[in-house]
Amino acid sequence: NVIIAAKLACVVIWMGAATSKLNKHFPFVISTMMSNSPVIRSRALKRKFFENFPDDLRPGGLSRIVAHISTAIEMGVPLVLLFSGGGPVTYAAAFVMICFHLGILSAIPMGVPLEWNVFMIFAVLALFVGHAEVGLADMTTPLPLILFAVMVAVVITGNLMPRKISFLPGMRY
Repeated sequence: NVIIAAKLACVVIWMGAATSKLNKHFPFVISTMMSNSPVIRSRALKRKFFENFPDDLRPGGLSRIVAHISTAIEMGVPLVLLFSGGGPVTYAAAFVMICFHLGILSAIPMGVPLEWNVFMIFAVLALFVGHAEVGLADMTTPLPLILFAVMVAVVITGNLMPRKISFLPGMRY
């Protein structure tokens, strides 16, 4: 039950974070984060993250594509991890999520809790790969689902009534 609850908590974190990125300003975050990344060395590539560098610093097409793809990964791949139950599909999804978090870490973005990315990489390996065979059908008590429902309710309430719930549990980044 603890493993199932931990898996569900991770899924809520990923999906809450992905939901917080469904807005107009996330491509701006991507353009700044990726153009300042120490891993991307090409000036030409860094400039493609903007509409028309240096005259127009709105996010370019590449920033919008990266923003949409990363949001889709963060929203969908955790569900694959949760329901795949092991094997090549689980390993592929785990690889995608590890690369996703390493991509964030390697960009060294400001204002991002980088330790969460390290934690989530370990969670992928320990929970979803190491205990891939443990699924929702293995629950012996409804407590993991109750925890899941409470977490989802906190995220929703935190976004609808931001004065009532802090931005962290409300997943408002």
